[in-house]
Amino acid sequence: MARDTQEQSVEETLEKTDFGHVINENKKGIIVGGVILILLIFGYSFYMQTVNSKSNLTLANAYDFKNNVVEAYTAKKISSNEFVKQMNDMPSSIKGEVSILPSVLIGVKALANEGKLEEAAKILKSWQSNFSDSTFAYFITSFNLSQIYDDLGKSELALETLDSLKKSTIDLLKSKILLDMARIQINNSKSDEARDNLNIIIKDYKDSSEFKQAKVMLAKITK
Repeated sequence: MARDTQEQSVEETLEKTDFGHVINENKKGIIVGGVILILLIFGYSFYMQTVNSKSNLTLANAYDFKNNVVEAYTAKKISSNEFVKQMNDMPSSIKGEVSILPSVLIGVKALANEGKLEEAAKILKSWQSNFSDSTFAYFITSFNLSQIYDDLGKSELALETLDSLKKSTIDLLKSKILLDMARIQINNSKSDEARDNLNIIIKDYKDSSEFKQAKVMLAKITK
């Protein structure tokens, strides 16, 4: 009885103002809304904990893979064939994990040095697809891939990859990229395109180590 009287008193107090009347008329909705808000807060907290847990797990798995596969290969503890197999069978959750990209690039370079260029190109192409083309990870992976395409004699693929780097907003290795393009273009009878790239080096990259080489190459194709 006391409880009913207390609820009536609260309702009467709320009815004394317009705002109170609104609250009184909608108190069930307000209570439900409050419960939903609390559930949303708890839900978001749980979601963030889950995301962080998954992120930590991914990093831990990537670290284990780096140690047990990539660095094991570069330390000659496993064969190149085993390295290739493990790289191709890598869990999708850690493929493209930026934290181990430097080690992967070193491993792929070692693989290329063993003459397994096709395998190296396949691994890098697979990793490249995991990155947005505006990121440094994409840029550096593509640069390494262009070198392997060049070594494979796949000139068009090498030029296509280098051209995408030339157009990139990331201003790194540009004189090297332009010189590589010019060299491949000269070797494939594309002297006009090569001349354009060499002139860019001579005009815009006077302090680069490629500047003198560009002048020599340009002199040879303008004779």
